[in-house]
Amino acid sequence: MASQIEPTKGFESQFEETSSSKVALHGEKVTESTANLSYIVEHKVHAGDARDVLLEPARLQWDTLGWLRQLEETSGSKTAGHGNKTTKPTPNLSDIVKDEFDDGDIRDISFKKTRLQWDRPGWLRRLEETSGNKTVGYGCRATKSTTNLSDIVEDEGYGDDEGDVSFETVQPQWDRPGWLTEILSVKGFWPDVVVHNASTLNNMMAADENITLSIAEWVIRTRSRPFARGNRRAASYARTAASTNRFVVKSFLKGGGKGLAYFVEDMRIQALCKAFALEFNSLLKNEHLIDFTALTCLLVNADAAAGDGCLSLEPFIQGEYTIYNNNTLFVKKDSPDDQFNRVAQAFSHFTFERSWDDFLINYLHSVANLLTDPSIQTRDPNRFKLSETNLNEEGFKFFFAMHKCNEICRKLKLKSTGEMLASGNLEFRERWPAIDPMVCCSNKLCRRIICLATAHKSTKFPRFHWCDMCWPQLESTAIRWYCLAPGPDHEFDVSKFFYESQGKAMPRKCPEHQEKDGLD
Repeated sequence: MASQIEPTKGFESQFEETSSSKVALHGEKVTESTANLSYIVEHKVHAGDARDVLLEPARLQWDTLGWLRQLEETSGSKTAGHGNKTTKPTPNLSDIVKDEFDDGDIRDISFKKTRLQWDRPGWLRRLEETSGNKTVGYGCRATKSTTNLSDIVEDEGYGDDEGDVSFETVQPQWDRPGWLTEILSVKGFWPDVVVHNASTLNNMMAADENITLSIAEWVIRTRSRPFARGNRRAASYARTAASTNRFVVKSFLKGGGKGLAYFVEDMRIQALCKAFALEFNSLLKNEHLIDFTALTCLLVNADAAAGDGCLSLEPFIQGEYTIYNNNTLFVKKDSPDDQFNRVAQAFSHFTFERSWDDFLINYLHSVANLLTDPSIQTRDPNRFKLSETNLNEEGFKFFFAMHKCNEICRKLKLKSTGEMLASGNLEFRERWPAIDPMVCCSNKLCRRIICLATAHKSTKFPRFHWCDMCWPQLESTAIRWYCLAPGPDHEFDVSKFFYESQGKAMPRKCPEHQEKDGLD
């Protein structure tokens, strides 16, 4: 059970640059309402526990030279909450819930309401980690409602809200007939931009309305029991009826649901992230490919608009997640053998520069080069305002406080710097070369980024492009059906995977009769 952690004496002295000093924000995301911080309390708790932060009114001191020092990591150090993020509805709470989600879903990081004192000399000193110690929120993100909280504890279990939920304890048996026992008939929403050209990113940056969504229907097969859970969601293995692609369905626990508007905003954020990634990849001639997972919102009943019937469908990703940055002060330490770390840091910088300081994408974590669940920072407070981790301009300041340009930033000729941001005199690259055509896989539930020149194409479906995983399924799921049109009996070939990938029912007439009837 959760237990209270008492502040240590003399906590003000923790700001000294000693081998045991720490900053509690290392690896967290801060929110708009945690906008005023000063004192940091370090608690000596056992491995796996969290530490507390107490904060007092002050101001962000971006213009003080040396205010933010180099972040250093030393052997054996750890932080609490690696791979996790905080939740929005955490009023008057003080416990961090241990989260077993593979994708680092949700944790509660808590702060006392104060002001960030950026202008106070020596307020934040060097971030150092020493063997055996931990800091709060390594790799976490904080949210807009992490206010009025101070004491942080760790819950060794899931608490009373677990209810009657039981969890899978065996490895997934994807190919075992009947293993996916639940069948859901759902309506699905997804961003429908799959072909990107020179104007696509500009249009999407200009207005949310330019990031349009489409709706379709699917049959989803899933396990009746989840295999993992976080504070608000449980994850179950899933597949569609006609595909071998592996998915995860995430459902909200009782009382933790979001309305459809939040899902729509999340999907638009991920669509914009993909648009940035498509251009980033093209500018680097696909030398450093990055991609974002496809998020699809599923509605299963009439209560979906209120959140109770909303599910999310995402590709199942197997492997160890690596966190590269977040929306506060965490940046993964550079190392010669970690090329993708430099790619990730340059991508965040690129999104700021390419948007002329309108956006910045961070909280980048991935398995291999596949990023998932990013955060976006916006200059306009009305853009993506439902996002819990959008810190607006403060998010820009946090990023540039820790960012160091690398060879990829220089290859992209990025000009903006933290010093420019602090002075208010930003410079940007003025001309961006024409990009090579890039597309996303035409499977609406996949949408993996692929080069147009190397994408798989079929003469049967000439306007569609396919990734390596989806391409073979066009033929492997082909069957012969009788055409139901009037006239002599005849058969035609139909790909179950193709029609499912578009969210369409399979036709009962051959292509010739469809054309005569004016059907697509």
